[in-house]
Amino acid sequence: MIRRIVAIGMAGMVLCGCGLQQEPQSKTSQTDTAGAVTSVEPVAAQAQGNLVDQAIALLKETRVLEAIQVLDMAIMQDPSNLQAYALLGQTYMRIGNYDKAVDTLRAAVNVAPDQGDLYYMLALTNRLRGRSDLALDDVQKALTLFQKEENEEKFKMALALLQELSQQ
Repeated sequence: MIRRIVAIGMAGMVLCGCGLQQEPQSKTSQTDTAGAVTSVEPVAAQAQGNLVDQAIALLKETRVLEAIQVLDMAIMQDPSNLQAYALLGQTYMRIGNYDKAVDTLRAAVNVAPDQGDLYYMLALTNRLRGRSDLALDDVQKALTLFQKEENEEKFKMALALLQELSQQ
């Protein structure tokens, strides 16, 4: 159980440090008094923030389902929004919906196959859902990409996961 918590925490650290950038959206969403997510035109893009920022705010308020809806909207508006995919995948991981997490992260990998962080999160998710075979493939891809980037810290994290998976 502690290993699962550590693994999810590590995914969060990877996500925060992954450097995926989001461009401002032309539309944003907000929550009405009934808690439903509605789409609105922004008064000013900087004042309202983008959809990913809104999802983060919702997650901080533990409004997970609304955050998922907002992230889905962000992906629909911009199918190349890696930050939205990564946060949505991590959110599904956190609530234990590993199949949706894998689907989301696989979609992200299709958009950006050169992102080691995405493969690392896939490896963590596959490990949590008991698919060590898939986790091994994903962590090996992450290792290759981290080595290519010369990112020693992330390489070491992925290597530790590979060693753990190899011992199972």
